[in-house]
Amino acid sequence: MSQKTRIILGLLVIVVIIGGVLAVDAIQRKQRAAAFDNLPPGAIPIYVADKFQDGFVPDDLSELEGASFIDDEEGKTQEGWMLRDVLQL
Repeated sequence: MSQKTRIILGLLVIVVIIGGVLAVDAIQRKQRAAAFDNLPPGAIPIYVADKFQDGFVPDDLSELEGASFIDDEEGKTQEGWMLRDVLQL
């Protein structure tokens, strides 16, 4: 096998590997985009064990009761919603 044939074969292997990586990436992006098709703009997706479950928009939080606590480190009041309430919603 000549040097020229080895170089061409090596380049061909590299091109095939890069093509495979790009194909797998395109498939994964397409699957992820399909999961978000039913979400309205501005929605926040929720994942459980790295799998997309659902999403919610900030307007959904208006029906939840807020919670607050004083941060021990900075002494500031932190306000928001309980995560369990958001996930149950």
